[in-house]
Amino acid sequence: MTPILAYNYRDTAEFQAAAVQMAQGGYYPIGQSYTAGTKSHSAGLFILGLIGLLFFIVPGILILLVWAVVTTSPPGMLTVTYQLTGIAAPAAPETFDGWVHRVGVREARAAVERDVQNATITRDDYANRVAAIDRLQLD
Repeated sequence: MTPILAYNYRDTAEFQAAAVQMAQGGYYPIGQSYTAGTKSHSAGLFILGLIGLLFFIVPGILILLVWAVVTTSPPGMLTVTYQLTGIAAPAAPETFDGWVHRVGVREARAAVERDVQNATITRDDYANRVAAIDRLQLD
């Protein structure tokens, strides 16, 4: 029997970030459901607040504040069910910028120089990579 996990997320960005980590551990989504936040509009409370605001400023403002709190809706909830497949996703390949930050600007420039001398990259690639290294050096 394969393990099944269920997680709740507040938005899709949170889900997407977690899904990448879950995939690296071998878990893949097998189901999802979205529950929207509930809204409750109390027209009576709003009218009471307006009347209170007209006749009694402070109580009216307090009633309108209560109305605002009561009528705001909580965010929806995305529930995703994961199943362990046993096959972990490969890690994302490192970007050129990430590689430059990891090895350092001097080593990156030397590696690009070696690549152009060994003819493993074209002159255009060389110019693009040197420009990217220079841009990263300025950041």
